[in-house]
Amino acid sequence: IWQDLSPELQKRIGAYVIDEDVRFNPIFDDVPVSAVVKLQSILHTFTIFEGDAITKAGDVGSYMYIIREGLVESEMPGSGKVRTLHPGESFGEEVLLGFRECYEHTYTARKETVVEAILQDELFELFSAVPNVLDRMRRNARKMNSTLQADGEEKDPALVVCL
Repeated sequence: IWQDLSPELQKRIGAYVIDEDVRFNPIFDDVPVSAVVKLQSILHTFTIFEGDAITKAGDVGSYMYIIREGLVESEMPGSGKVRTLHPGESFGEEVLLGFRECYEHTYTARKETVVEAILQDELFELFSAVPNVLDRMRRNARKMNSTLQADGEEKDPALVVCL
């Protein structure tokens, strides 16, 4: 049904339909509202049960996740560091945008959790005619995660692969 709406109607309805955690995620800063609204057609909602892993470090991935409800624990193997992510936070941006092929952290639901997920192939197809939108998202990802840059230079996404 969403694809059958005019672009203007998608924009108007999208402002009400798209969850605020998605609309205001930092990865979409300075991305036109009309582009963010288009995400509605590719968002996947998942419920993850307490204790279930969402991703495991080293797994090849293709999704970015935005937490709508619940708590997610992030752990990088061998570091001993654990961080809790709350509603509105996200993970997997580096995989979604092609900086990495695999997840660096294991993410586990610490209580029943609802996430909105974006699949890489669908995102690239959706914005294939407007690559500047993807470029903006990549710049935002670099701001959010300084490890996506090497000495101020852009890394070639194809160079960061799973071990």
